[in-house]
Amino acid sequence: NKENAVAKEGYIKLLYPDAGVEYWLVEEKKLPAEAKAVVEELIKNEKNLIPKETKILDIKVENRIAYINLSNEFENLSNGDLAVWINIFTIVNTLTLNKNLNIDYVQLLLDGKVEQFIGDTTADKPKPKNIELMKMY
Repeated sequence: NKENAVAKEGYIKLLYPDAGVEYWLVEEKKLPAEAKAVVEELIKNEKNLIPKETKILDIKVENRIAYINLSNEFENLSNGDLAVWINIFTIVNTLTLNKNLNIDYVQLLLDGKVEQFIGDTTADKPKPKNIELMKMY
């Protein structure tokens, strides 16, 4: 069945921090309902802090966990540990809050490896969404 092979386009809520980094802001954009298209959009979106040099090396989704393998520019070119934390949860929250993506957890990898920490954020286990630490509008 060909229709099922192609991800349906839908409105995806993209999260990004406000200028004071206190709130998550949401922008809706029409995108294919698949993790790779969403992460590509997050990286190129000027409103968030993810280094634009970050490359997606691989993305797979198994058992509602997205494995997002990024180049190490994601960590190395981020502007400090708070920015790294925000960038991690920009991806985690965007992927987990869009129900049409069917993702509950996100495991980030850098250059193919699961790291103990990315910046000062633990990264050795799949992460659920985290909206407690920031208000959401």
